[in-house]
Amino acid sequence: MTVPTSARSAFIATLGTEPQVVTVVIDRLHQDYGLRFHEAVIIHTQPRPVRDGERPDPIQASLDAVRAEMANYIRAGVVQADYYVPLRLANHAPIYDIYSAQDARAVFRAIDGEVVRVRDAGHNIHFSAAGGRKGMTMYAMAVAQFRFRPGADRLWLLGSTPAFQASRQLHAASSDDAFIIPVPIAVMDESFESRLAKAGRVYRSLDLEKQKLLSMIVIGGLGNAKIAHDIHKSVKRVEQLVLHLRLELGDRLDRDFAPRAFREELIRLYSPYFEWRQLIDPDDPDAQSQETR
Repeated sequence: MTVPTSARSAFIATLGTEPQVVTVVIDRLHQDYGLRFHEAVIIHTQPRPVRDGERPDPIQASLDAVRAEMANYIRAGVVQADYYVPLRLANHAPIYDIYSAQDARAVFRAIDGEVVRVRDAGHNIHFSAAGGRKGMTMYAMAVAQFRFRPGADRLWLLGSTPAFQASRQLHAASSDDAFIIPVPIAVMDESFESRLAKAGRVYRSLDLEKQKLLSMIVIGGLGNAKIAHDIHKSVKRVEQLVLHLRLELGDRLDRDFAPRAFREELIRLYSPYFEWRQLIDPDDPDAQSQETR
């Protein structure tokens, strides 16, 4: 497998109670591929508070172990800097686990935000998705599918023998004990992200009346009669607005929408855009369905 090494690289990992998902993956990437990292980003749930005399929370113990090993990596020049992302809700309340849709959205947004930040800084990304709650692994895979650049970014899982797992060692004596597994990323002619960005640019270029009409068709699935009732206009006027929307979108998107298939094509094109907006910002009124408003 070819791993890009020419550009600066960054390491990202989700972390739970097993610090070896950070250390072993860094070891393998450095030893097997000669990689060094401009920064190592650790995304983790928050340690639970403990009373005096109690043992540290397992997450805190894991974090302490990773911090100690990062100091060694920095001294050895394998990592230049370490950066920790404790998961929080929008109101800054700590996330100890993924208990609700609100927790899930916050975790997804944190992972997505770090991937975008690191990518936009010009780094190739190596993401270890083996640690933390199962949801964190799934969100990392989803973000990678949407955000990663084919040939530049890599997603990794950690595999190991039962004996190594039981030992809880932070470093493996050989790659036979612990090894990294590349996770395939689908390669598309046009990235999902670029299609979303283009859809967003075109949507924002429309006047407010057409934006509302588009969202009523895509999110609400409304026909002309229902739209006319809701916006207090005649059905004939709505038919004109839909025609104008079809012609303007056809011009801006450089495609010829068949009149009979316009609604189906519009839903196919814009449903992912509105779903992504709702995921990134649950309070976005333009991306909410009629049922949730």
